[in-house]
Amino acid sequence: MASVYHDADGVEHFQPAEVVILACNAVGTARILLNSASARFPTGLANFSGLVGKNLMFHPDARIAGYFDEMLDGYRGPGCIWSQEFYETDRSRGFVRGYRFEFSRPRGSNGRRPRWQIGCLPWGAEHHRGYRKLFCHRAGMVAICEDLPEEHNTVTLDPC
Repeated sequence: MASVYHDADGVEHFQPAEVVILACNAVGTARILLNSASARFPTGLANFSGLVGKNLMFHPDARIAGYFDEMLDGYRGPGCIWSQEFYETDRSRGFVRGYRFEFSRPRGSNGRRPRWQIGCLPWGAEHHRGYRKLFCHRAGMVAICEDLPEEHNTVTLDPC
């Protein structure tokens, strides 16, 4: 097996390989496969079914976090607790599939800095002091929804 690809300047390259893995998230992977049309693969690489880029599913979410004066010791025990009370299909309430809540506890210093802290922490000499002030003082919640795999949820290529 091998991979032939074109670089940013359009120059073709050959890369011998036993296995080729393409892992560019749902949109990026579909885009590359669809852009890889050739005489052998006229509708795009691995698209014999015509379903590459279709049935796209996202997991939209809404997040909230709160900062507390007291230390929360969130680095002890589980990182989050889930509630799937509203996860299952409930046709009487008008939806198929649902959503789940996740309640997150603050992590210790070895956890990654939550992206929602960006803007809360100063750069430069005050960064460490600002981080210590927030360290183990945050708790949050997220509601995660689920899209259904529907054929009209698609990744398409711009014809230009």
